[in-house]
Formats: sequence, structure tokens, C-alpha cells
Amino acid sequence: MTQKFSMERAKLVKIAICFLIVAIFWVMPAPAPMTTAGIRVIGVFIATVILLSAVDTVWPAMLAVVLLSRTGATTLNGAISGSLGNWVVYFVLMTFIMTHALNESGFTSRLVAKFMSQKFVNRNPWTFTISLGVLGMILGAFIDQVPAAAFMLAFVNRIYQELGYSKDDSYPHITNIITLFGVNIGGAMTPISHSLIILGLGVYESATGQSISCLPTFCLVSRPALFCLQSWH
Repeated sequence: MTQKFSMERAKLVKIAICFLIVAIFWVMPAPAPMTTAGIRVIGVFIATVILLSAVDTVWPAMLAVVLLSRTGATTLNGAISGSLGNWVVYFVLMTFIMTHALNESGFTSRLVAKFMSQKFVNRNPWTFTISLGVLGMILGAFIDQVPAAAFMLAFVNRIYQELGYSKDDSYPHITNIITLFGVNIGGAMTPISHSLIILGLGVYESATGQSISCLPTFCLVSRPALFCLQSWH
């Protein structure tokens, strides 16, 4: 029995458009002060984002590594070491393994049951939804945002299953945004386990000669200011 390659027409159109974008940026003359390699990288970036968003989440990333190596901006080894060889890839992978272990051990289910049994959570739908965002904020304030986000997504997904929601319902999508936004806010609340904040504090101290204390200055002053900026954007 022979198998034939088949794909939805809509996806084929999107793929063709993305390759056309790459081709256009490949032959487009680079406006000053950009270089030919730079304009090609922009084309690869735009096409890859579209492919990852509208077609698939695996092979476009591999294709991007190959295309970047042909732009002249980097070599194939450089593109691989900067993407698949980066420590972030393995950090995220280990985070997903940790989350899977927590799910299989029943820890997530017990935590969900404990959370849903609290009276203040079940007062009304608004309280329940906001509580998830607050929980994500508290978790993100003390651990790195990547494992915090991975754990919270597994946590709320278990809640959706208990409540009978499916992936096509709108409530899970809205709650995911609220929960991850809470993790994002929590990640900027304290320097604990957040290397970027510690790096920023070090850069500020070396540039100005003044140190920023963690509790009275950063947590009580900088955090509200950053929250206002995030809300405004």
C-alpha cells in the first residue's frame, strides 16, 4: 500500500507565502546602514514566526537554523550552538520533566483539590479566576519564571479537567493569560532566583556607585513602578 503526502491547502498557502518572504528578503538590496546578512536574517525571522504560529511548532525551528547558516550572519555550527546547544533548551526540557513527574506522582492533583476546597476561592467566578493569577504571581516571585509557568499551566489544566472544560472553550484561554501574566509580575517582584534582576542591580551599582537594597528599595519601590509600566503597555 502506497502512502501519499497530503497537507491542508491553507497550510500549503501559508508555507508558500513564508518561503516567498524569505526569497524577497534574500534578493532585496539592504538599505543603509543594514547589511545583506542582516536583511536576510530579518526575512528568516519573519517567516519563522509565521510558520511557528500558523503551521507547525517543530520543523520551522529546524528550518530556521539551516536558513540562518546560509544568510552569512553565522555558520551552521554557530546557529546550532546558539539554538539547540543553548542552556535554555535543556533548562526548559528539565522543567517539563519535573512538571510531568509532579503530575504522575499525584502532587498536582492533591494541590488542585486543596486549592479548590478553599472557601475564599469559591465565592464567585471572579474570585476563583483572580486567585489563579495571584497564585502564579506568588510562585513566580520565588522561583524562576520558566518552571513557574510550566507548573502553573499543568496546575490550571488539571483544574479545567475537573471542571469539565475542553480546549475549545474560551475560559481556559483567558485564565491561562491571567495566570501567566501573574507569573510575569511575580518574576519581577523579588531578586530571588531571578538572574536578570540580580544582573540589573549589579549593572546599576557599577554604573552609579550606589547599591539598591532588595527589600526596602527594590521590592517596595521598583516593583510597583514596574507594575504600572507593564499595565500601561
